[in-house]
Amino acid sequence: MGRTNRIIVAVISIALIAFCAYRIIVARNDEKAHMENSSNIISFKPAPPTVADTAEPDSATLPVSTSQETPTDEETEDVPEEPIFFNQEILDLQSRYKDAVGWITVPHTGIDYPFVQGADNDFYLNHNMDGEETKAGAIFMDFRNYRDLYDSNIILYGHNMKNGTMFGGIKQYLDKGFFEANNTGTVFLADRTCDVEFFALLVIPSVDGIIYGMNDSEAAAAAFLEHMEEVSRYYRDIGATPNDMFITLSTCAYEFKDARMVLIGLLSERRP
Repeated sequence: MGRTNRIIVAVISIALIAFCAYRIIVARNDEKAHMENSSNIISFKPAPPTVADTAEPDSATLPVSTSQETPTDEETEDVPEEPIFFNQEILDLQSRYKDAVGWITVPHTGIDYPFVQGADNDFYLNHNMDGEETKAGAIFMDFRNYRDLYDSNIILYGHNMKNGTMFGGIKQYLDKGFFEANNTGTVFLADRTCDVEFFALLVIPSVDGIIYGMNDSEAAAAAFLEHMEEVSRYYRDIGATPNDMFITLSTCAYEFKDARMVLIGLLSERRP
């Protein structure tokens, strides 16, 4: 090998080493920023609601009513007052982060995060809740869903991070024993807390329009349930019906091109 060729090889090798070092530094800085951001946000995590949560929330964080009608004495007479349950931490979270919706916790998976909703399904792929660009992004709800979560199919997205953060914990459900033993979760919203019973794990193409549909009719919801059972890797019959509400956790998978790993659960409002 001539002297010129050796110089070229040396320069290319140095450039590759420098590039790899740069990528490592960027990844470490990104992970450090993600961990710092997570540490700041964890203070907003709600505790499970108790009867004490019927106390009045901080009025400064309550949404302003736009109703112009005041009930008459006759309308309010003999109507029993129901206790109002709320999660003050979620109200505080929404005051701090304009796009914040709620918080999701799935035990034994590392999934314990607030979730947001953007104007599209692109921005929070690579931005955190502060709007800063980051590889980890944020956990976010499909922009088509209603913010109050009164939808048939609530879809949450998160990256499948190699270190297990964000929705990286979903891959544990590929183990059937883990799937059978870990089927619960909790969703905290400002005005209520919901229980989740996970019953299906799927690995599907990203273009599966049935699983990623909004189920805006009873027929669509019935097709959703039928298709889900058909294509599920694991499925547990819990008696779900088209009238139920579902939550779909979606992340990347690598079994084939543009694959997605999806964990689906039944969403039900907790009754203290």
